[in-house]
Amino acid sequence: MGFRGLSITTAFIGDFLAIAGIGMVVSAQWELVLGNTYAYTVLGAFGLFYFGFGLIVTPFFGIADAYGGADTPGYNNALGFFVLLWAVFNVFFTIGSLPLNLVYIGIFVTVQGAFTLLAANYFLVADGKTETAAAVSGFLFELSFDADGACAGRNGSRRLRLRVGHAGILHPSESDVSRGA
Repeated sequence: MGFRGLSITTAFIGDFLAIAGIGMVVSAQWELVLGNTYAYTVLGAFGLFYFGFGLIVTPFFGIADAYGGADTPGYNNALGFFVLLWAVFNVFFTIGSLPLNLVYIGIFVTVQGAFTLLAANYFLVADGKTETAAAVSGFLFELSFDADGACAGRNGSRRLRLRVGHAGILHPSESDVSRGA
């Protein structure tokens, strides 16, 4: 986003590869042991996404150089399609989260917006447009969702409250109310 003049983001490669990449894949294995196949699939997929994205932006592998540099239209179009493919993939995770709980639904809707805006950002950069507008839009989208979900209380009060709800509102026959809980 260009905050404080930051334009080279190779400092985040460790986060992409180790924390997000390997960490999520290892967490996925534990979810499989627990029998939670949805979380296994999601954590494994996103762990591999971050690991792959980290490899793409690592200068050692020369992927940006193969396109003629990170500022070329070809490289930014390729990254745009990479993220757009994951945005389409995320639609299926969003659909899969509907019978679960509101937190999962919120996470995947937010990730969907971020992936879509990030893909648009890469396409704008490839077309020679500024990257700040799309990046800031994604940043504000994330903030607005988090602020609304965490702070919106009953009757419009803005008391900090974490809302973890069952998605029974989408399937009334399976709601907590109908089970007497």
